[in-house]
Amino acid sequence: MRIDSPGLTTDLDLLRLQGATVTDHGDHLVVRTETNPTFWWGNFVLVPTEARAAEVDRWVARFEEELPDAGHRAVGFALPGGDTDAWAARGWDVEVDVDLATTSVPAPADAPDGILLRALVSDDDWDQSAQVGGSDTPEDRRDGRLVFERRRAAAQRALVESGRARWFGAFDGDRLVADLGVVRLGDLARYQES
Repeated sequence: MRIDSPGLTTDLDLLRLQGATVTDHGDHLVVRTETNPTFWWGNFVLVPTEARAAEVDRWVARFEEELPDAGHRAVGFALPGGDTDAWAARGWDVEVDVDLATTSVPAPADAPDGILLRALVSDDDWDQSAQVGGSDTPEDRRDGRLVFERRRAAAQRALVESGRARWFGAFDGDRLVADLGVVRLGDLARYQES
């Protein structure tokens, strides 16, 4: 299956670097990340079209057939638009992503007073990255989210240790308040947030 979207192409490349398998079934892809089964967008079906009302049952059934042990359902579409209202009417949360690209590097800027910018290096740095990633989760779902975030942080750290990525944090004293990564993908670099 051909994917023309730079955002989706680099998403799939990143997932593969982090241990996911991407299986091409001709009319769709199945992505599995066995090391992080709670990763919704690491365990999903990707369809090469826009969302179509007549195909809700088809893709839901395909997801359930391919990923029967998943505690979630996730179907992505390679093309924008389509009948997302039909999916929403069936109880799906519909998200629309926008990919940004540039051919230049932004000019450097100073950090705000009191904020130190540095690479994530220690176990504590990476644990704080997981905590920041889950900080917007309601308390009743926080434990499950932290399992996902810790697995994701471990995969990101492995990319850093392999030399494929760099991860940086903004620290207020010893406390991480934000972080981001940049991953090399051949001639491209991909920004990642926590």
